[in-house]
Amino acid sequence: MNKIDYVYQTREYEKFRKLKGNRNVLEARKNLIVSSIKERGWIRNPITVNEEMEIIDGQGRFEALQELGLPIEYVISVGATIKDCIALNVKQKNWSNMDYIRSYAENGFDDYITLLSAIQKYPEMNVSSITTIAGYSSTDGAGVGDPIKSGTFHIHNKDCLDDRLSFCLKALSIIGKGNGRERTWSTCLKFIYECSVIDNILFLEKLEKRRAFIYPVVNTKQAIECMESIINYGVRKKIYLHPEYDAWLHSTRTEKFRRTRNERRTEAE
Repeated sequence: MNKIDYVYQTREYEKFRKLKGNRNVLEARKNLIVSSIKERGWIRNPITVNEEMEIIDGQGRFEALQELGLPIEYVISVGATIKDCIALNVKQKNWSNMDYIRSYAENGFDDYITLLSAIQKYPEMNVSSITTIAGYSSTDGAGVGDPIKSGTFHIHNKDCLDDRLSFCLKALSIIGKGNGRERTWSTCLKFIYECSVIDNILFLEKLEKRRAFIYPVVNTKQAIECMESIINYGVRKKIYLHPEYDAWLHSTRTEKFRRTRNERRTEAE
C-alpha cells in the first residue's frame, strides 16, 4: 500500500484562509457539525487546502472544529482553485444561483458585480426575476441558471438596467401575487419595456387603472395577451404584441449568439 498524501494537523487556525468566491457557511450547518462532534466524537475527515492555505473543501468542518478548539487535520492540493471548490460542493450540497453570483462577483466578473448590486438594490424581487430582466431573453426565463453557473452570464443593455428593473418592479407591484410566476411576468415586462411601439409611462398608467383585467397566467404568451388587452382597451389603433415579441426574441438571441461567438474566438486566439 502506497502513501500518497500527507495529512497535517494544527491548532493554528489563523493559518487558514477563506477561498475568495467561496460561499459562506450557513450557521445552521456549522451548528449541526458541532452537535454531531459533541454527541459522537470527531470522525477523522481532513479538510483540503491549496498551497496558499485557502480552504477548498471542508469550510464547515473547519469552523466547527475551530469553535470547539479541536485540531484541524488537512491535506494540501497544490494549484486547487475556486473551480475545484465548486466541483466538490456540487457533489455535496448544490450551490444556489445566488452562491454562483456572489462567487463570480468576488472574483471580478463585471456582469456579476452589476447583477449582485441590482439584487441588493431590489430585495422585493426574486433573484430569478432579476436575472431574467437583466440577462438575454429566453422563453419564460428558462435556462438563465446555466449561464450563471458557468460564468458566462451577460447583462443585456446594461446602461438602462436600473431603469428597466424599476419599471418592472412598478408593474409587478400592480400585477400582484397569485397571478402567475413572477419570472413569467418579468419576461413579459422586460419585452414591454424594450418594445418601441409602447409608451412605458402610459402603459403603467393603464395597468394601474385596469387591475381588474389582470388574470393568472402560466406562460409568457398568456401574459402578453393579458397586457395586450389592457394596452388596447378603449383605443381604435390596436397594438398586436406577439409579432413584436417574436422579433424581440430573435434580436436578443442573435445578439447573445454573436457575443458568445466573439468570446470563443477571443479565447481561441
